[in-house]
Amino acid sequence: YMHADEIYARNLLKLQSNIQSFNLQIVDCKIFSFLPNYPVYYTLQDDLYDFLFENGIFIYSFAYPIKAGKPNTRIVLSAWHEEEQIDFLAEKCKEFSQI
Repeated sequence: YMHADEIYARNLLKLQSNIQSFNLQIVDCKIFSFLPNYPVYYTLQDDLYDFLFENGIFIYSFAYPIKAGKPNTRIVLSAWHEEEQIDFLAEKCKEFSQI
């Protein structure tokens, strides 16, 4: 833990790369609210959850803070995601936004 600076720095760069890649690919996809350098993409389109799940992608969609409330549907990117996964996710999000 005390010698993890290099690991943290490398993973921060990877996360920033994933964010930048996803942002560039969804630039015309108007279903998300997000901050440019933050890895969370919120949408009011709760059907996105089912669409992505049917395509093998699992994202967050649950009611918060009240269990019986409206779902909070969002995508959260991480440094663990590979370029191919980011590309596939962006492709499916664009496909969904065309429906």
